[in-house]
Amino acid sequence: VTSLPDAPLGSEKVEMAYTFQTGEPLKYTSIRSSMMTQIMGGQVTEVSEKTVSQITRERVGEKSDGSIVVEQKTDSFTFEESTPNGALRFDSEKESDEVRRADPRVRGMYETLGWGVEYVLTPQGDVVGVENLQGLEQQIEGVEASYLKTELQEAFSETELVREVAAFMNLLPEHSVGELDTWVKMYSVSDDGMSMDVSQKMEVLQVLDWKDGHYIHVQFTGDLDIKLPPEFPAFMKLASSSIKGWFIFNTHYGTVTEYNGTTQFQLEGSPGGGMGDIIMSMKLNMAYELNRE
Repeated sequence: VTSLPDAPLGSEKVEMAYTFQTGEPLKYTSIRSSMMTQIMGGQVTEVSEKTVSQITRERVGEKSDGSIVVEQKTDSFTFEESTPNGALRFDSEKESDEVRRADPRVRGMYETLGWGVEYVLTPQGDVVGVENLQGLEQQIEGVEASYLKTELQEAFSETELVREVAAFMNLLPEHSVGELDTWVKMYSVSDDGMSMDVSQKMEVLQVLDWKDGHYIHVQFTGDLDIKLPPEFPAFMKLASSSIKGWFIFNTHYGTVTEYNGTTQFQLEGSPGGGMGDIIMSMKLNMAYELNRE
């Protein structure tokens, strides 16, 4: 769904399309974090997670329909979790953390360090599949521990792999845009029985010349339609939700070089019987930035 009002007089129209025509791999720092807060009976419970990853993206092929194949792999990561029952901090590059490598919260990420996932990407960023799915399945077969093999088979299904990146790649308009132009992207995500339909409005804030291309600064806001799992308490209702953020598309690199998006929602309700209200809020953040050094 695209809405493109007339650009201000003199504003340059720029085509935004993924090409990854850099001739070399691009290195990013990626940060994923979540914070869940629950208030019940006057007690406040907080659970937080944060994963900082060093990732590589590289164009490795192209398709006859104009889509490209972009390989993404994780080179290293740190993981932090804080719960009322304790905390975990893990660094994949620290030998002193070797004893924690079998922890269920990090073992899958650690086992698959360096595995390349080849995403098939349209010029606007629609992730339509995984090119090397069979090769990944063969790598999983080589994992000795049966419990870990089962875990990876679920995590490396095509559906899960696409879900992991689609919302942060499918960002671009179908037509050239200038400053103050807008467009809308609609998508759905589901996880553990909960689904979200998202309508995300993009607006170009700035277009600048940069090297042999352009630097396009885009902000976005969105509306969420959240459907809770069937087993979720019926008295809990969605009280508020939002999604907002910004990204930089650089036509010199032919890709997004910076992204920062935050999704928030809050559920409220009372089971009755004098128990009072239960409030549950969730904040999810995804950010990544090209390492230029």
